[in-house]
Amino acid sequence: MVNEIEFIAEIGINHNGSLDLAKKHIEAAKNAGATIAKFQTYFTETRTNLNSPIFEILKKCELKPDDFFELSEFCRNLDIEFCSTPFCKKSAKILYEIGIPSIKVASFHLTNLDLIRDILKYSNAKRLILSTGVSTISDIVSANNTYNDLSCPNKPDLVFLHCISKYPIIRAEDNHLSNIKLIANITEKKVGFSDHSIGSNSSIIATALGARIIEKHFTIDNDLVGADHSMSADPITFKKLVEDCQSTYLMLGRYRNNINFDCENDILQYKVSTD
Repeated sequence: MVNEIEFIAEIGINHNGSLDLAKKHIEAAKNAGATIAKFQTYFTETRTNLNSPIFEILKKCELKPDDFFELSEFCRNLDIEFCSTPFCKKSAKILYEIGIPSIKVASFHLTNLDLIRDILKYSNAKRLILSTGVSTISDIVSANNTYNDLSCPNKPDLVFLHCISKYPIIRAEDNHLSNIKLIANITEKKVGFSDHSIGSNSSIIATALGARIIEKHFTIDNDLVGADHSMSADPITFKKLVEDCQSTYLMLGRYRNNINFDCENDILQYKVSTD
């Protein structure tokens, strides 16, 4: 029953451009309970401007196409799903050639319907995951309609992730978790949660609200040099999040209908103990 929830360890660029460090992250994510290890596939020159303050950071962390093939195989051997986010059609093609099960589109590309159509038409992925961090309701509806209107063989399933593009989220009121049910209602698609908060409280509530994919930024060491390490969940934090969300899911149980939940004996025992 707890397998109904998937947990994405967003490794992103926390490998710092090192294939060896990337593998260490995958191993640690697997041991912490992650079911998916996610990376970012990009060419720096087409992702950001040369004069951007993050250009050098991204360039240092840019992996080669062959590296993703190797990481995908490494994940396969560890029995954890490999996933990545492409930032253009060229980087998406690398993922098509690998044949990965899931492809994720970053929130600022939710309105890039050309990229979304390309993934739906030409990838052999079984699932397309769309993050909604910087989107409006109309953007989400537009992406959903694009998916529904597109007729192509073996079209991937579509999943939306509620996300707030603030990192990290400190104030409880900035999570806006009620949007999980809203997105599910307006799209009639499976919905998850990309958690940018600290700890596991937000993911616990998201699970109770129906999120069945939980994504969290992941690092093996918060003290590593890099833009994202200090704010990511370490293995202990991530493992606790997994356990907390699985426990929450179990507590939700089933609808009553005609099921007696084996409660007759419990009621009898309760009466005896309180008499």
